[in-house]
Amino acid sequence: MKYFQKDEQANIINTTVTLRVQILKDKFNQSLGLPFKELLQESAIKQAISELKIKYKKRLFDPVVTLWAFLSQVLDTDKTCHNAVSKIIAPKSRIRGRSSVNRYKRILSS
Repeated sequence: MKYFQKDEQANIINTTVTLRVQILKDKFNQSLGLPFKELLQESAIKQAISELKIKYKKRLFDPVVTLWAFLSQVLDTDKTCHNAVSKIIAPKSRIRGRSSVNRYKRILSS
């Protein structure tokens, strides 16, 4: 009988974890911008890049933004690159105005 109770408890824990993960994924999918920006600090990513001595060329999006966008893309129901880039551009359009968004679109389409 004790074995059954342990198995039942394990099922309850697995169900609870699964539900929490789904709630987290839903929250990320509904958020604008890059939700991992709040969870994965820029300083931690830059420290890892520095410690691993990773070299990269300056591009439109640096490795930090690219990582945040990639993680968002993996968890999103719409896994397209277009959607991931939109999440990068969305906060910038609120801050810098519409002309900034058009500039990013022109760069990305070329």
